[in-house]
Amino acid sequence: MSNHLVEFSKYGPSSVLQFVKREIPKVSGNKLLVKNAYAGLNYIDTYCRSGVYPVPLPFVSGKEGSGIVTDVGPECNKFKVGDRVVYLTMSGGYAQYNLVSPVLATKIPEGISLKLAAASLLQGLTVLTLVEEAYPVRSGDYVIVHAAAGGVGLLLCQILNRRGVHVIATASTPEKRRLALHNGAEFACSYDEVPEFSRQLTNGKGVHASFDSVGKDTLEISINAIRNGGTFVSYGNASGKIESIPLSMITSKCIKVVRPTLFGYLDSEETFDRYTSKLWEEILKNKLNIAIHHTWKLEEAKEAHDKFQSRATTGKLLLSCNEDLMDA
Repeated sequence: MSNHLVEFSKYGPSSVLQFVKREIPKVSGNKLLVKNAYAGLNYIDTYCRSGVYPVPLPFVSGKEGSGIVTDVGPECNKFKVGDRVVYLTMSGGYAQYNLVSPVLATKIPEGISLKLAAASLLQGLTVLTLVEEAYPVRSGDYVIVHAAAGGVGLLLCQILNRRGVHVIATASTPEKRRLALHNGAEFACSYDEVPEFSRQLTNGKGVHASFDSVGKDTLEISINAIRNGGTFVSYGNASGKIESIPLSMITSKCIKVVRPTLFGYLDSEETFDRYTSKLWEEILKNKLNIAIHHTWKLEEAKEAHDKFQSRATTGKLLLSCNEDLMDA
């Protein structure tokens, strides 16, 4: 048996992605081998591919996947063959088989499909750590959610709404803004309207925080909309990397700047398990809506990346890795 996967050997546009055949990884130690059903696409995949985030080459993209355990190492006591699992990883998700550490893997509870698990894990945990760690939100806060119709944005709107937060959503089109409003945002506007709109809603004070995944193009917009003592949470670079923030831009309003990464917060197995338990509760008990835009075949990863970066999508994008597991 072989392992089909998507890798790149040089940085560049989506054309550097190659669909290739390799050997199935050997299991040892406490690792587990997962036959992937789905791999989730995330903006960090494009950052790695383009070289914004340097990675060792050749590199297999994909930070999350779901599937069935087909083998476990002799030191692995947490899982057994046949378990339905979803996991985070530093690489390897775009593959039929992936060797996974048990530290950032968890069994999928009944009521959640392999597809839903892959669509929710990384973005769901990102949202929970943003609102509990990066900026612990409080009921009554006013916050901006940029790119609110994306996968993380739609989840942020829902989670913030349930915590009593007033959400001002931004998106590039009226259709996307309506989608954000349907998913928990209280207000919505275009990017350019944000500073003035925020002041009108808060008696001139500005928002308590801005959750910004856009990056370079919205830096000044976010800063101008934040109140004295507010927080700028920069967690993405969709429009380009923010190379620096002049202190003069944040000094007058004593703005706090946070640059979180999900893997930085998930620093232990206990923390990962605690947050995944919260995520399953949000999905199963609180009916968190996980919007899936489209699922491509593994060999269509280039097309998926192009669609992702075109800003024409909403919600989550997935790759199907093994057709026999698609309905599991």
